Amino acid sequence: MPKTGILFDIDETIITLPGRLDFSWLFRFRLLWNFPELRNSKRWEHVYSILWQQAKFILIEQGVVKLIKDLKSRGCIVLGFTSMESGAYGVISNMPEWRLNTLAQFGIEFTQTFGNHIFTNLPQYRNSYPVLYEGILCANQQPKGQVLESFLEELQINP
Repeated sequence: MPKTGILFDIDETIITLPGRLDFSWLFRFRLLWNFPELRNSKRWEHVYSILWQQAKFILIEQGVVKLIKDLKSRGCIVLGFTSMESGAYGVISNMPEWRLNTLAQFGIEFTQTFGNHIFTNLPQYRNSYPVLYEGILCANQQPKGQVLESFLEELQINP
């Protein structure tokens, strides 16, 4: 299995928010209905980022931590993948670093073989490009297939 690459989707696959914390469209609608001042996008981003920052994520499968460690010990390249933004968001100054720290709380650390990389050949979203950060591929709200293709091409990886 050496030189085998394994990509784990992070959001709603490895980690999730507990059911009691509701980020659904209904929650957002109620929030905006009761606090119309949040209709200003900067205020909304500020409040929403505080909610994200303070949210307590949970592992969906407890065994995933051991699985990732076992795969890495066998020489596999294990990366995380998320559609999450790659820049700042409200009070969170660096979304990839924030996600890295969230995962580290569970003992999850991805392979960092490729170093950090910015995919400037892909479109920007909110003044940031998709990135590879400490083994986490952040699509920055771009189509994941395009980001994966760019990752493979730019880093000359043949699947």
